[in-house]
Order: sequence, then structure tokens, then C-alpha cells
Amino acid sequence: DALPPARLHVLVHTIDDWRPRDWLDALGEAAPLLRGFHWCTGPNRYPIFNPSFYGSKPTDNYYNKVFMILGLVQRHGYEYIVSIDDDVLLPPWTLARLISSGLPGDNLNCGVVSPLLQNGVPSVEMFSEFWLNEEERQGLFRCFAASSARFCDLFQSAYCAEGAEELPHVSQVLREVSRLSPPSPWSAEAWYRQVAEVPMEARGLHPVRGNA
Repeated sequence: DALPPARLHVLVHTIDDWRPRDWLDALGEAAPLLRGFHWCTGPNRYPIFNPSFYGSKPTDNYYNKVFMILGLVQRHGYEYIVSIDDDVLLPPWTLARLISSGLPGDNLNCGVVSPLLQNGVPSVEMFSEFWLNEEERQGLFRCFAASSARFCDLFQSAYCAEGAEELPHVSQVLREVSRLSPPSPWSAEAWYRQVAEVPMEARGLHPVRGNA
């Protein structure tokens, strides 16, 4: 598929990531796509989009980027946006199809089009149902069932930083998360019922994100 007219905006929150020359080199002949770099550390620059939420998380890196995207859409008059983490690698034809999905999505009354990632939550179960045979799927589910739910031992999180547990909100999240237990045999429905009881910002937890 041919790439439709598009512009690339890079959102960064550390000085080490501010490397426009490296991006231009990596883009090669596609370098004209690069529209700009945008600093997302510190206070959220667009509290007007959701003042109450800004009050509860005024410096959150993730939400700063979400609000920045909305600001860019408003400033440049974009009709569709595609948000991609720099650690999610898609082949060119998949990326082109995703970028081209806005109008077809509109025609199907879809507000959001999302790739079916093998390590997404909750797309991992949909991925396994669609792409894996029964033996492969059951092997994956056995791995999930035998996984640890001690997520602070498995990947970096703001909740797991030294001293974070002393913060009242964080200590509550950790108490709730500590109750999680992967069902055996694996049942996505049972797992998501458990996760529905933990605080909102922790509901992306899943054995596929730790798998140990």
C-alpha cells in the first residue's frame, strides 16, 4: 500500500531522546515526513482539554503525551492520528495500511482502529485465537497460568520505585495488585474480572507483560 499524505511528530520526555539528526538519518528518503520534536516533560501544556484530570496528574509522562497529541491535532487541523511507541516495530506495509485506515474506519463507524498485537492487553487473547493453532494456544495459556503476578519484580513501573510505596495512593495500588492470581487453567474472563477490581491505572496488567 502507498503511504497517504502524513506528518511525523516525535514526543520525548528526556534530553537523551532529543535527537532529530538520528531520526532524519533513520528516515532516509522519507525525512520530509518529520514535522517536529515536542517536549513532554514537566507540567502538562494543555490542561484545557480536561482540567479535572490535569489536577490529578499534572506531570504524568503518558498523559502529557496524550494531551500533546490533541494539541497538535488542533494546531495543525489533522483529521486522523496514529500513535506508535518507538519500541513497536511494524513492517512498512502494515504501517502504511494502519495510517490509511482512517477513512475506511469512518465508513464502518469505527472511532478507533488498533493493530492486533501479540503482546497487547487485551488483544493477546484475540491474537492467539486468530493466529495460533490449538496446541500453540494451550501452550501459551499454560505459560500465563504459571506466571507470577508479582509485577513489581518483573518490569519497571513508577509504582515499583524505591520509596514509592510510602505514597498513600501508590500503597493502595500495590495492595490491590498484590491480590491478583493468574487462574489455572488460564481463563481470560476470570483474569479480567480480577483486574476490574484494581485501580484504573493498573488494569493493563497481564502475564504477557511479565511472563515469569
